Amino acid sequence: MLWRRISGAKATFVTAANTFFIVLMSLDLQTIAKSFAIEGALQSIAPFGSGHINETYRSVWQSDVGTRAFIHQRINHNVFKDVAVVMKNIAVVTRHVRQRIAQTGTSRDETLTIVPTREGKDYLADPALGFWRTYLQVENSESFDICPDAAHAEEAARTFGRFLAYLSDLNPGMLGEPIPRFQDTGLRYEQLEAALQSDSAMRKEAVASEIEFAISRRPVGLLIMEALRKGTVPLRATHSDPKVNNVLFNTNTKRGFCVVDLDTCMPGSILYDFGDLVRSTAVPSAEDEVDLSKVHMSAEYYSSLTKGFLESFRSHMTAREIELLPFAPRVIALTLGIRFLTDYLNGDVYFRVHRPQQNLDRCRAQFQIVRSMEAQQEYMQAAVAGLLAA
Repeated sequence: MLWRRISGAKATFVTAANTFFIVLMSLDLQTIAKSFAIEGALQSIAPFGSGHINETYRSVWQSDVGTRAFIHQRINHNVFKDVAVVMKNIAVVTRHVRQRIAQTGTSRDETLTIVPTREGKDYLADPALGFWRTYLQVENSESFDICPDAAHAEEAARTFGRFLAYLSDLNPGMLGEPIPRFQDTGLRYEQLEAALQSDSAMRKEAVASEIEFAISRRPVGLLIMEALRKGTVPLRATHSDPKVNNVLFNTNTKRGFCVVDLDTCMPGSILYDFGDLVRSTAVPSAEDEVDLSKVHMSAEYYSSLTKGFLESFRSHMTAREIELLPFAPRVIALTLGIRFLTDYLNGDVYFRVHRPQQNLDRCRAQFQIVRSMEAQQEYMQAAVAGLLAA
């Protein structure tokens, strides 16, 4: 009986503490939301979305013009060290895309709208509350964490292609690098070599085959970086995180019409964008799948993604970009596999893991994607050639 009383008292205390935390957090969120130039009365604010980097909340406001919703995000300062660069890039990109949409008369497309603080700044920087930004919520939209089918894959690629087409005349020098050398495969090889040299977690001997796999494919891995260095592939303004869940689909028309998650917009190659879109969309398995027989690239999804992308962006591409397009997904998968392998060798210090050897499983899955793409390379090249000839 005494134990029950103690347990009950403890439970009551914990519940009270949790309630206090929730109320405190709610008050902070209200303070944050009201720091932005939004007219009307705040009706509600609650967590929103499924992002893994930034904390996201949705608020609803009532004013004389009706009810409107806004998206508030706390920017992860551990990932994005220079928030000013991130927000400057987003302001430049959204302004340019909005102007290009108006010039082309493409009424189906939209771009994000930054809501300034009441002091007229693009983001809030508070010593206690962190870095926050606010967008007007894009109405009548939906997104998909997992691509539903090949038709959605094609439409997502078509939408990303239009987004990059809008940016095709933006001087990439106007954008900073929110994550320096983020797309540089050469850097990833340098980091792998440093990890092998130190072998700080004493794991090198156990992954000899994975190390050999990565090193033996260095020429393919460096294809895009070498082309950028030689100038045969142009440096462009890119999205740099082109996942299917970063495309908003119109709930009425089911067409893609807005690209979001612009934190990594930076100078780079559109080949990285296309490659990552294929790698993340055309592989129907978990990133850390241990049964490698389940890890492969879907030829159907690849064809749909290529078709959508070329329809939107073909007229802006150089001959060398077209030539390298079928190799880009393999470069991206190899690069990400190297990053997972390097982190495993270093003792899992960068990517969050939830079980032993998860980074090694991630690495092996990416390298299996590379093998799948190698086996389908002729098909991938033929698909591009066929679409260009059609």
